[in-house]
Amino acid sequence: MGYLASVRKLDLRVARLDDIAAPLRVEAHRISGGESNILYAFEVSAAGQLLLAGRAAVILDVPLSPVD
Repeated sequence: MGYLASVRKLDLRVARLDDIAAPLRVEAHRISGGESNILYAFEVSAAGQLLLAGRAAVILDVPLSPVD
């Protein structure tokens, strides 16, 4: 398990994704990381057009807090 810790260097080229008619293509490439975290570069495109891009930090193996 893990969670998305941050998104940085976000380049938004459209205002919304839910009104894009073509299927969305999501690509992510690992830039760096270790046992407890990973940094990815990612892009979302549709019909060959880049819609957004950025970097995402993911924290891994985080124990879940008990729900009260």
